[in-house]
Amino acid sequence: MKFNPLPKKRVTLTLLVSFLLLLWMDALPALARMGGGHSYSGGHSSDGGGHSGGGGYSGGSYSGGHSSGGDGGGGIIYLLFRLIFGYPLIGIPLVIFIIYIIYKSQNGSADDGTYTGQAPRSGSNGLSGGHAGSVSELFQNVSTSQALETLKTRDPNFSRALFTDFIYSLFAQVHTARGRQQLGDYANYFSDPVLEGFKQTSGGVQTVEGIVIGSARLFGAKLTGEQAEIKVEFQANYTEVSGGTTQSWFVTERWTLIRDAKVPSRGPEQSRALKCPSCGAPLSETRNGRCGSCGNRNDRGQFDWFVQYRSEEREKREPLLTSDVPEEGTDLPTLFDPDLNPSSSRLSARLPDFSWKEFDERVRFTFLQLQKAWTERRWEAARPFESDSLFQTHLYWISAYQRQQLVNVLKNIQVEKVVPVRVAEDRFYLSITVRVYASMIDYTTRAAGSEIVSGSTSRPRRFSEYWTFIRSQNAAAVNASAGKSPVQKSYDQCPSCGAPLKINMAGVCEYCQTKVTTGNFDWVLSEIEQDEAYAG
Repeated sequence: MKFNPLPKKRVTLTLLVSFLLLLWMDALPALARMGGGHSYSGGHSSDGGGHSGGGGYSGGSYSGGHSSGGDGGGGIIYLLFRLIFGYPLIGIPLVIFIIYIIYKSQNGSADDGTYTGQAPRSGSNGLSGGHAGSVSELFQNVSTSQALETLKTRDPNFSRALFTDFIYSLFAQVHTARGRQQLGDYANYFSDPVLEGFKQTSGGVQTVEGIVIGSARLFGAKLTGEQAEIKVEFQANYTEVSGGTTQSWFVTERWTLIRDAKVPSRGPEQSRALKCPSCGAPLSETRNGRCGSCGNRNDRGQFDWFVQYRSEEREKREPLLTSDVPEEGTDLPTLFDPDLNPSSSRLSARLPDFSWKEFDERVRFTFLQLQKAWTERRWEAARPFESDSLFQTHLYWISAYQRQQLVNVLKNIQVEKVVPVRVAEDRFYLSITVRVYASMIDYTTRAAGSEIVSGSTSRPRRFSEYWTFIRSQNAAAVNASAGKSPVQKSYDQCPSCGAPLKINMAGVCEYCQTKVTTGNFDWVLSEIEQDEAYAG
């Protein structure tokens, strides 16, 4: 094979980018699993509420400003610090180069913070239907949470929890359709360049199976005129079957979804069922991007969210699970929502029987049950306590450990304190976010149990995370009709029928056949965010 040397500048830039990627890969376990705070973040976004661990409100100031769910700014700064102090010959020139690029972008051309007008592209590197953003936009401190709150003023039906359920379902269904060569059915949810990008990786593929989403991170949102936009980054695994052979992939996909900001979001039942966004007809009736029943198109998000751009990175590898990543944010100040006290007062007025003490107990019980289910490798035992999307996320990492024949062991689990920081609500859900401080022995072995590949068998790992719990707005009415308190006193019983807690993998009680993991009866955990990434 003939080697064509790259120009010197391109070689230097390539080496810098490669080095950053190596550092990023080293940090990947920070999003990986249960256990210590380095381990797993189940979606970098949150809505929530607050008081201090033992009752009563703790003070503190809110320090917002950067993107909730992480727009990447905090991670980039952290990597740059590591470069500067660990590899100064590379880090210092790189920082100077970045400052120069930002200066040139802001002073060399007019920049209104909107996307440049580059057409969607499709390249051999797996990118399809992408777009370029201005350099200054990449470094903007735009709060995702603030943008979503603004969206709610135009669309009172908007719910972050329901949006998360929607994108999980859409991701899984479009990849299943890709394997069946039925992508045309989804033309009302994806642009033509995005569908073409899916087709590029579908040649000869007969089925796509074993789709497990590791995370769906909201890393940007904005309103431009009358259009709403949300950016999502997925990490997932799936297996392609082609010609009798199978190939598993670790994938990262970034979607940009748009929608008319005046269009009301659909309710819980409708949002979880993918049909024609205009009339509700089956997607199989879609022809040439139009619904065969009503004849409408959704190509600009006139009726529902529409994926305008997508990028994809695929690797034939498993997630990295054996690196020790130090805690970064445990000693950071707690970020309290500035509306904490009035929001808490509204919550108490809405739910007269609500008790912060009992909610604290609920959080601690959930925390311990999840750690127990994880270390015993019985994740079905965690099913009653998590929303569908978060449960699938944790199942992803359980499967990753099993495939790599690794066992993550958690011992001496201690919950030090629970500090609620935010109370929020939308038309369908109440949510409370708490900062959980904990410590535990956390290490990983080979399946045989003899070789320690990461962690410590004797030194506890102390960490904190922000956990968001949600509950349906009508849960109080549902519980009242059944003669139950709004907060369940017995956490080992089905909140619907009171039978011993036995929930199947679909979140349905095996006694009364009621789905209990939607928050319709009690608080369920919907999101986990690492302390260094949380932005309120």
